[in-house]
Amino acid sequence: MKSREIERRTFWSQYSGESSCIDTSLPDISGRKIPQSTASVKWSTVKRVPPMSAPATAIRPARPEDRPAVERLLEAADLPLEGVADHFAHFVVAECDGAVGGAAGREPYGDAALVRSVVVAAELHGQQIGLRLVERALLDARSAGQHRLYLRTDGAERFFPRFGFAVIELEDVPRSVQQSAEFQGACPESCLTMAATLPGPPGVLRV
Repeated sequence: MKSREIERRTFWSQYSGESSCIDTSLPDISGRKIPQSTASVKWSTVKRVPPMSAPATAIRPARPEDRPAVERLLEAADLPLEGVADHFAHFVVAECDGAVGGAAGREPYGDAALVRSVVVAAELHGQQIGLRLVERALLDARSAGQHRLYLRTDGAERFFPRFGFAVIELEDVPRSVQQSAEFQGACPESCLTMAATLPGPPGVLRV
């Protein structure tokens, strides 16, 4: 656990620039698309997001017994459940005072992955839990060798660019990723498709 935290701090300390403190659970819903000229944004250009701390909240890998709670959160947020059971081993959750208060999922497809199901309980909005969940999901993807990340969103397109995501065309998504339920009708047609490129795998850190 100690080495994981040091890796996390080292990973994020590579980046400099203006910090951002926008709550994931309160995304911009203006519907304004990000200019296509930003579609080539790489991970190295993402603005630094300092690790947030919430004393009663821990971000950890999901356990099988967490799935009912996560599915309830997704239903409350009107997010799709299709594919959750098949990929739940790659989810992370926010445990708040012993209860699951948020989640973020990842569907691996070779060296690519779909980021999905980022959700935070309404009563926990404003605590930066969403930022921490996405941060952990991306760290896990990077450690697993998944450097090309994709997602679909219908309202949070102003939130994800801070992690290097930019709007792309649907046809630019690899066919393997397009087999996901989110590309097969689980998400509405109004969803935007976004992509990000992560740096190479982290070096081995010893303490």
